[in-house]
Amino acid sequence: MKFVSLLVVSFLVSGVFGIAVADNQTAKADADSRDFIELFPSDIKAPFTQKTVTKLNAIVRRSYDAINEYDDIVDGVRVSVNKAASPEAVPGLKARAEEKVAKIYELDEASKSALADMMAAAKELRSSDELFNNAILEGMIQFVEEVENEIGSERVALDSKLESA
Repeated sequence: MKFVSLLVVSFLVSGVFGIAVADNQTAKADADSRDFIELFPSDIKAPFTQKTVTKLNAIVRRSYDAINEYDDIVDGVRVSVNKAASPEAVPGLKARAEEKVAKIYELDEASKSALADMMAAAKELRSSDELFNNAILEGMIQFVEEVENEIGSERVALDSKLESA
């Protein structure tokens, strides 16, 4: 997940530094996919305004930070929960496991907050008259959703295992 995350973030950041993307919406509606479409300088646009890309990248960065921290701690949290749920568990293991799972809760809340902010920003962008690259926006949304799904599903699994301890 770290490699994919890094790839998405580096792709998005490179867009800020001037990589122009041809916008599909400017292509002629009647053009056949086999036809050549001539692009003029006015057809090549940045995928987002500087203000928008800064706002969206900040949201993606929050998800990126959450998934990186999650990746760093999740194995240790799983081990702790498994020990607490084992038949040979000694007193105090469950309390220590719950403390570690609390960090997963924090990351889950951070990822949910980032997703809510991303959806609100996307809604605002789509309702504005600003031109933007929908493919890049959808990629950003997908990344933030996947982070929230991964952390959220792990939280549920850990909760279930701790309840049985």
